[in-house]
Amino acid sequence: MIRHTRGFVKSLVVAAAIGMTLFAGSPGAAAISSAQRDALNSGILYYNTEDSMLCTSSSNTVSGTLPGTVPEPYNTIFTSAASALGTNPQFVAVLFLDEHHNTWPNPAGPWATSQSAGAEGPFQFLLGTWDNYKTDGNNDGVLDIQNLDDAAYTAANWLVRNGVTAASPLGDINQPFANQNSMLYKAAAYNWGGGAVQKYTTVLTQISDPLIPVATQNYVKNTYTVISSGFTQGDSSYGAIQNQVGDTAGTTDGLTGNLSTGCSAGVVAGSIVQTALNLSWSDGRHGLSPKPEYTAAIQQFDPTGFTSFQGADCGAFVATVMHASGADTSYPGLGTSVQEQYMINHPEKYAVVHATITSELAVGDIFIINANGGAGADGHTFIYTGPQPNGTTMAEASEGDQMPFQGNVIWSDSRGTYDIYRLKS
Repeated sequence: MIRHTRGFVKSLVVAAAIGMTLFAGSPGAAAISSAQRDALNSGILYYNTEDSMLCTSSSNTVSGTLPGTVPEPYNTIFTSAASALGTNPQFVAVLFLDEHHNTWPNPAGPWATSQSAGAEGPFQFLLGTWDNYKTDGNNDGVLDIQNLDDAAYTAANWLVRNGVTAASPLGDINQPFANQNSMLYKAAAYNWGGGAVQKYTTVLTQISDPLIPVATQNYVKNTYTVISSGFTQGDSSYGAIQNQVGDTAGTTDGLTGNLSTGCSAGVVAGSIVQTALNLSWSDGRHGLSPKPEYTAAIQQFDPTGFTSFQGADCGAFVATVMHASGADTSYPGLGTSVQEQYMINHPEKYAVVHATITSELAVGDIFIINANGGAGADGHTFIYTGPQPNGTTMAEASEGDQMPFQGNVIWSDSRGTYDIYRLKS
């Protein structure tokens, strides 16, 4: 059987953004993953090269390797099926979890049968769908809808023939139908039917659109949460993932549980900019309504910042990004005056940037200002993200007024000119 293999780049120093040479471990060890290559090309200064610890985002390709949180024999079977057919094993695995409400049943069966829909087997295929895609996964000459190998290979076949490759993006949970090639779009098609999703493509926007059946909304949300968390967490509608084969569904954990991978939905380990973008609204101000990903991240990574208007605070947002991405876990959790003094006191970590035009900036630069000692509303801070497809160039929040959103860089305001700090690589 064909199986995915992966090498790790153990000591990658990202310094291209400040004019230094890029090394990737020892000579000949420069093969890196597509996710790492995307980050390098973005100019992000800090990056965790162990891509097994990466969470996914709507703009990144999902890793082609199943995490160790997927137990055997499922891990091997789903990896082999995806490899043989040319799709992503994480999507094969998450469809299985979706169909079994985040449990890993006995791999020998018996499998539940949907009395209302007539769906059968490990991947709950309708008989018509099975007949169109059935594949002999264990090479025994028998096509058995109840056999785990056959069903897994058939699911992989369905994915490939419906356009899901090993490099398909996860998609945007806020607009899961915007990209017909994304995993979230295909998850909706798997649950609701491709014809139904395609019929409403031009009018479907948010995941909570009333045209979408609640069951499909929950199916898509669980797909997003499971993959984003490295198969450690499920959506609240599905309950906690049971790590042991044969366990039954447990207490719902939603989006606020601690993740054993050190990741949270929306967080991209090592990427300041991508984490900032994923935790902030891309379509403007939402007042005191946070993205769910931000609430999950700040509660896990910066509980001090959560005490300030539940995260509607500029300093709390920047601190959450620095902690969650792993860029600087010692960054003060709250208070722009404290945060700026911290960066001043740690020149080994932060460089003062004397930029006056955008071309002199690097993505991930921290803008900060403190008037009259930085008390209360006299301070502000935000993260420069570089130009984004939606026309924005930074991510910020505002104390007691705005949860994180994306806007455009300002160099000065009534308080004076902003100072700029850059995390050293």
